[in-house]
Amino acid sequence: MLSTEEITSTEITSNARDRTALAYLQVGLDEALATGQPSAVRWIPTSHTDRQLVELATGLVLHRGVKVLVLGGGPVTFVPLR
Repeated sequence: MLSTEEITSTEITSNARDRTALAYLQVGLDEALATGQPSAVRWIPTSHTDRQLVELATGLVLHRGVKVLVLGGGPVTFVPLR
């Protein structure tokens, strides 16, 4: 399920590998924003490194203009800031 603010491929990335990861990251970000609680994205079917996933997640947060902390080092976790 993608949010109504779905990202187009050219806004953050232009390759299919990144778009697949972003589709999973968007769900985690939407959940964190809806609940106000941390949301971990545990499984992303790509060959990205943890660092690359955090970079994509950070780009997603910046694109959406929301105040959310991105944690890496295992699952990517979105933590909404108040």
